[in-house]
Amino acid sequence: MTFYASLIMAMLLTLVLIPPLIRYAFLIGAVDKPDPRKVHVNVVPRIGGIAMIFGALVPLVIWLPYEKQYVAIALGTLVIVAFGIWDDRKDISYRYKFLGQILASALVVLGGDIYIMYAPFMDGQPLPLMVSYAFSIFCLLAITNALNLADGLDGLAGGTTLLSFGLIAILSYKAGASGILIVTMSVVGGVIGFLRFNSHPASIFMGDTGSQFLGFILGVELIMLTQFADLALSKSIPLLILGLPLVDTLTVMSKRILRGVSPFSADKNHIHHRLLALKFSHYETVVILYLIQSVFVISAFLTCYSQDWLPTTLFVVYTLLLTTILSAMESEKLNFYYNGWIRKWSKARVLGWRRSLRAINLDRYLPYYVLGLVPLMILFAGADDIHVSLDVAVLSVLLAALLVFGIRRAHQNEWLDRLGAYTFCALLCYLGYKNQNHDGTFYIVEWLLIVVAGLWVFMTISVQRKSRRFETSPFDILLILLALLIPLFADSASAVDHLPLDVFKFVVLLYLFEYIINSGIYYRFRLLPYSLTAGALFIAGKGLLFA
Repeated sequence: MTFYASLIMAMLLTLVLIPPLIRYAFLIGAVDKPDPRKVHVNVVPRIGGIAMIFGALVPLVIWLPYEKQYVAIALGTLVIVAFGIWDDRKDISYRYKFLGQILASALVVLGGDIYIMYAPFMDGQPLPLMVSYAFSIFCLLAITNALNLADGLDGLAGGTTLLSFGLIAILSYKAGASGILIVTMSVVGGVIGFLRFNSHPASIFMGDTGSQFLGFILGVELIMLTQFADLALSKSIPLLILGLPLVDTLTVMSKRILRGVSPFSADKNHIHHRLLALKFSHYETVVILYLIQSVFVISAFLTCYSQDWLPTTLFVVYTLLLTTILSAMESEKLNFYYNGWIRKWSKARVLGWRRSLRAINLDRYLPYYVLGLVPLMILFAGADDIHVSLDVAVLSVLLAALLVFGIRRAHQNEWLDRLGAYTFCALLCYLGYKNQNHDGTFYIVEWLLIVVAGLWVFMTISVQRKSRRFETSPFDILLILLALLIPLFADSASAVDHLPLDVFKFVVLLYLFEYIINSGIYYRFRLLPYSLTAGALFIAGKGLLFA
């Protein structure tokens, strides 16, 4: 259960930290200004990587043993963070970036003994030690920069790597590598929390701090997984797990070298730039790239125990197909901006549908539905066969105190109210996940209500006016992809098989309470925070009385 707790904690910490960091970014100058090479038109804070990294590191400090490999990873991450913050503030030269990346990689390889012993196509023969060290540092540099260069659209770097981390989590779970699993789930939690603010139109960027961190951790985990945790894995499977970011980096750098310019010079030849030039919208481009990355990840899963030539061949074939199709569309000067009578007809249909839903006034009935949903979930989470540990009981007491403070406060504070509501949702989902009896009537009824809640929120935010800040995004498509892919990867009998459902439940509840707080329903209908307080006290009482 530790890996699930690490995911939830990392997600909550990231969600809570990002709003104040958005305000702080302008004070220290950590903002991304528009220029001809970029696609955004407004000044955007690029300090989100700090929240994501902090959210991921806290669970690691709590639950991982203080062994040299994990200490080395933590120290390497701190070096990445230091140079990343420097770059986000001053736009430093790529030479200084390389210096930081080399230092971080050397700490992990030399200090943590995390290095590549067995390379692809070597028939199980280990590399000479010095060659192994050099090759490992080179691979970490390559992966770190691949993610850094691929971070060009809202939600792109975080979403594509989230799919990769999802597969690593499954493979490490099957291999019994609990340390790698905890690291992976902590990073996944941080990325999910960050993406809630980074999907188009983004209110914050991860910056070089975040993109380099994701690449660095992804590279470290691939080495640990294939070289130590499960030696039966194909040594070329990282090519497919990295997938799209690696293809993008290789093709862009190849074009720059062929033009006789530096491979690190800036241009608009990335795959996402080329799709935008074909008149795909920002939303469509990100979703297309998520789908392409899903093909790479599924292929990695299906070939993970095959001989090295098969993943390598698939990677080369996918790269050639992708570049060929893109080049053909560009040579034909295709334009994918749909217009004319189809667009007018569909727009009229959507507007009519939205007017019909607005007439129902869904906001009027939503609080009553939530008041019915929350007690049922509390009863399910507090069922007799579920043990509430002492630490969860203490957390529930603190949560109840926070909710009471929010109720009695004279002035509204959305940041504190989100903290209380999000933590309560995480607590319910965590206790529900611990219940391995998924055949009860409570469970079926609860899930029916969760599905209805998800549909209700979707319909509500679909008819909202543009003045509202809450809206759907490519992040929603990504969550659907994860919910579809993770059960495919997991064995039907494993506990991870239920994890996507509980993560989906958690996300639905987050959307539900975010909308309720954003729209002011949370403050107009005061029974809502009172019901959360009562639920927290019930869970605390169960834990304290039976601990």
